[in-house]
Amino acid sequence: MDVLAFAFNLEENLFKLHNILAQERWFPDSYVAFSVHDPKLRYIHKATVRDRVLYQAVYRKLYPIFDQNFIHDSYASRLGKGIHKGVERFNIFARKITRNYRYRGFVLKCDIRKFFDSIDHRILFGLIADRVCDQKILDLVSKIITSFAVYNGKGLPLGNVTSQLFANVYLNQLDLYVKHVLKVKCYIRYCDDFVMLDSSYDRLLECVIAIKLFLKEKLLLKLHPKKISIRKVGQGIDFLGYISLPYYRVLRTSTKRRMMRKINVKSLPSYLGVLSHCSSRGLKAEILRIIERNASMIGMVTLEEVKKLASLSRLSVPEAELEGLRKDIDGILAYVGQIKGTSGLEETKRALDTVHNVMREDGKPHPRGAFTETLLSAAPQREGQYLKVKKIL
Repeated sequence: MDVLAFAFNLEENLFKLHNILAQERWFPDSYVAFSVHDPKLRYIHKATVRDRVLYQAVYRKLYPIFDQNFIHDSYASRLGKGIHKGVERFNIFARKITRNYRYRGFVLKCDIRKFFDSIDHRILFGLIADRVCDQKILDLVSKIITSFAVYNGKGLPLGNVTSQLFANVYLNQLDLYVKHVLKVKCYIRYCDDFVMLDSSYDRLLECVIAIKLFLKEKLLLKLHPKKISIRKVGQGIDFLGYISLPYYRVLRTSTKRRMMRKINVKSLPSYLGVLSHCSSRGLKAEILRIIERNASMIGMVTLEEVKKLASLSRLSVPEAELEGLRKDIDGILAYVGQIKGTSGLEETKRALDTVHNVMREDGKPHPRGAFTETLLSAAPQREGQYLKVKKIL
């Protein structure tokens, strides 16, 4: 059952879920598996809508219980944390151990091998049971944990909201060990990636040995042997998508390449947000040049934008005619964007102004042909100056 079907009979479906829970007859449905490249291949297991509603409720109940026990420098899947906070904290630690980059400092970077696939169900449930007293919630947690396994009694599905919390509960044991037993002051973890900073290379080597032993004995986990590195702070540290260097940071090269391949109007605000956290003046300029050169190749108008435009123009457009109207508007934008020697963004803005004025003056939707003809007659004419482009919607 998808989201729309569940929402169509929302009240009835919620009452059914409530009754099943009250009678303690709930059991998870099967997961739907699919893969994504983000950028590496990952297998996602999606629960049914009914189960996702329950998982969200369980998450909201458990999160405040466990979050207060997490260390400050755990940054994945937590309110008020995140990648950018983690990167900022890394820079603070880097300046601290090098005394503002005047002395040498080292960074130990590690990754846990097949982390989500290797989480032991028995150990995880024991950690949760240590802090949760409600037996009904524990019964639900047990069913959620055992609803999925990669190996016998191991593994969590990447698609569940509860999996992110359970992952933090599991690795919080490592966090506490590093902070309180190894006494490491400069330590940051984001999911299964973590770094430690120290002025002593030998001290970090000792920590690697101790952590390997702790993970093996207490959590049945292993460090990825090819992802353990100790580097000087000044060499630049690749952490959380950015390369952190003294006094500035840049975007990871692979991220830049992926960004340039997938750039489009809709993703532009997201990419510019990522770039705002690093030194990227040249990259921002290149992205804007790509947008201007290829304005006509990128889907410019959505149905929601057409509805908003019609609303601003006080124009009542029947639902059945919206798609045709969208194509007409998009057609004129593509036409304008194909003119050589002009700025795509500038001409697109002029075309949108033209669309708005035409709609406002007439007060009613044009027949398809007449609407396009009106817009074309209002658009800037430059004979013989066209680019043959493929329009992607």
